[in-house]
Amino acid sequence: MVLLVILLPFVLKDFNEFNEFFKKGKYGEDERQTYIKEQSGYMTYGITLALTIYSAIAIITLRNQYPEYQIIAYTLIVFILISFIIYGLANFYYKRKYS
Repeated sequence: MVLLVILLPFVLKDFNEFNEFFKKGKYGEDERQTYIKEQSGYMTYGITLALTIYSAIAIITLRNQYPEYQIIAYTLIVFILISFIIYGLANFYYKRKYS
């Protein structure tokens, strides 16, 4: 806590410079960077959902040995379905808006 109080004036002094440096408009991105970010985001989303689906299936498969965890599997399945719905709606909206 004391270290935070000591460092706070030095950080706030340069905050405006950091803010201007990281502004998106000043140092524009080219299309390659945007494409790479989109693809890495899709890959991360896909891996996260795949691991969630795998976990839900594993828990459902073991429901006879661990019946107390069955609600977790159903919660994960609902999470996956809601995530797919949000992703589909957002993808539909942005493709329609920017195409």
